[in-house]
Amino acid sequence: MKLSFKACCASAFVIALSSSVNASEVVASVATAGRAQMVIGLDLVSDGTVSGFDFKVRIPGLDIKSANLKTCAAELPKGFTGQCSAVGDMVYVIASGDALNSVLPAGMIPVGKIYLRTKIESASRPTGTVEVVEANMSDTTGKTVSAIAKILSE
Repeated sequence: MKLSFKACCASAFVIALSSSVNASEVVASVATAGRAQMVIGLDLVSDGTVSGFDFKVRIPGLDIKSANLKTCAAELPKGFTGQCSAVGDMVYVIASGDALNSVLPAGMIPVGKIYLRTKIESASRPTGTVEVVEANMSDTTGKTVSAIAKILSE
């Protein structure tokens, strides 16, 4: 059964809200957009204390030339700045508040989307399972905020 990207994101939202927010979470939603594109939506469920975060998205078989990272951190709320880069089979995501005491509000926070051009029968199509690794979050004093990761796919 194929799910749309919107359905995948809606599922991420419901799962995130049903989880107790004792820790902050990175949620990656993987979906296809047409025959030649894969979309990985990135969201963060904040406990209300997160001031900065970084994590890696491992995309086995990633062809860096096929990755569009322009919108990877484009949905962060006002007052936060983020950056993404790809190296090997990893996309690195980092963001922080622009002001000293900025925190992300509690709840689901959209981060952005990674777009991958694929050819269904091409060696450049990612293979294996997309996963979020090494999710780190901190508060305004630099102390670590407990972080976990979830992957949703169609």
